[in-house]
Amino acid sequence: MRKTIIPLCLLFMLFSPLNSWGAIKNVTITWSMSDAGNVSGYTMYYSYSSTMANRLLACTTTDGAATSLTCSNLDLTSSPVYFVIAASTPQGESTSPVSSQSFSTGISVVRGFTMELNNSQSPPPPAPTVVYKINFQPDNVEVPAGYQMDNGRTFSTATGYGWETGPSGAGTRDRDDAVSPDQRYDTMIHVNPTSIWEMTVPNGNYSVTICNGDASFAQGIQNVQAEGVTVIDNVEISATTPWVEKTANVTVSDSKLSVTFAGSTNPARLCWLTISSTP
Repeated sequence: MRKTIIPLCLLFMLFSPLNSWGAIKNVTITWSMSDAGNVSGYTMYYSYSSTMANRLLACTTTDGAATSLTCSNLDLTSSPVYFVIAASTPQGESTSPVSSQSFSTGISVVRGFTMELNNSQSPPPPAPTVVYKINFQPDNVEVPAGYQMDNGRTFSTATGYGWETGPSGAGTRDRDDAVSPDQRYDTMIHVNPTSIWEMTVPNGNYSVTICNGDASFAQGIQNVQAEGVTVIDNVEISATTPWVEKTANVTVSDSKLSVTFAGSTNPARLCWLTISSTP
């Protein structure tokens, strides 16, 4: 018996609200058909009318063996939206009548045809990275660009950061030493091993970078923890290696990021720190 393949058409109606379509960029339709011997390609159309009036070309393929078609950057600004898939044959392309939203209505002659619609929305923009930068220094000297200054102040909700315990009676220094690469390394604060510094931050994951050292009097063992996670681990600074700078990832669950100095020589020497949110 002679095999006949006819052009096919399938209607799919979406009830999505208008604003849900605003971010749609791609529409993918997949199908299967048991008998596609004469098919030379497929075309997807869309319209805002159930009659497919003023239908718009979405995209097309000349692959008669295709089982999927993805159309990109469609301007889907209203709803509902109607989609039609048409199969091309040597006899041309035509649309079969569709009287309902059934996947099989009007194309029963084409056996084994199924179709589904997959909405591929643009991913939401990544959350902005939150960055905090604190330089520890006297309050009457230059503050590095982009940094906030900490001169040993007690924690307060007004500033959102400060010392819950400590830091040390030895205070801050501005060394004005030529070995310092910039102001962040030239300034520092003396810190007791029992001191605790805190900053109010939203709960989440953070990358914490801490620099300890002293441009003029680099000495002692440096240990620093953030949220209990080791950042600087038992590093001795000296005249040949006056600073140590390390990074660790931590998680905050109580809306405060805490920095401690357990195990340090008294005093530890804190220069600066940065806190950046991470996924």
